[in-house]
Amino acid sequence: MVAFHVAASSAFSTPIFQETATLQRTAPSKTVGVEIELPDFDEMFRRIQAVSPLARLAVQGGGSGEGGGFGAVDDTILPEGQKWKNLQKSKGKLVSQIDRIDNFQNLGPPLLRWRASMKGPCHGMAFADFIMNTDKRQMWDPQIESVCELYPIFDLDAANIAMGFGKFGDCKKLGVGYTKTKAHPI
Repeated sequence: MVAFHVAASSAFSTPIFQETATLQRTAPSKTVGVEIELPDFDEMFRRIQAVSPLARLAVQGGGSGEGGGFGAVDDTILPEGQKWKNLQKSKGKLVSQIDRIDNFQNLGPPLLRWRASMKGPCHGMAFADFIMNTDKRQMWDPQIESVCELYPIFDLDAANIAMGFGKFGDCKKLGVGYTKTKAHPI
């Protein structure tokens, strides 16, 4: 296995979306006249790996089978100058752990990560619903009031081509939307 450590300053210095229109890759949404700009998937997954030991393990391999999964995660590699704070840890729940970095990169909002174990066949749409379906999301995140997918992508094949056909898995859902939280924080 190749060691992976990127300082936060270098991990987040490359833009995910291109500012120059000629360099942008877009795909039509299901709403006529609305184009969705596709991210630089290599950069996006570099960033995810920089803050998520589990994602790093999954992308680099070694995360399945005997001795894999959560047990093989190296939680000692942290984004430079940042510290994860544990918000919840309970083995019997669907979401077994929730951690947060406050004021991530001094930009104000926190960065959250959660760990969940799901049993059954590997089905990407089930994972997408775990995040994007309001009822399923409220099962593990009591702060959520609603989840709205405003502009789903028209052709998922366009996203999968842009991602590099299986390099990071198959995209099952992509679009623009938002999550509304309840008025009173936990």
